[in-house]
Amino acid sequence: MCGSAVITINTPGLPLGATLPCAVSVGYGSGQAARWTGTVSMPGSLAVRYAHTGNGVYAQLPQAPQSGAPAWAIALIAITSALLAGVGVLLYRQRRLR
Repeated sequence: MCGSAVITINTPGLPLGATLPCAVSVGYGSGQAARWTGTVSMPGSLAVRYAHTGNGVYAQLPQAPQSGAPAWAIALIAITSALLAGVGVLLYRQRRLR
């Protein structure tokens, strides 16, 4: 069976992009263990930030928010404004005809 996994590790002295040997053992059931050994490549840059919150515990932090409003919100405001302006013009014309 072939797959992939993301493992958060605390390696302040390890440079990004480094490759090193790794062994992982996960215990399950009654005395059973799944073992894997191989080479691990560290990413060249971190896509996600992690915080060490306790002994062996890490939390994934959201990316820094982007500045400004998202494009979909701006488009929604523009379309709504155009519709309201159109309704306003129709109401104004209808009043002038009376």
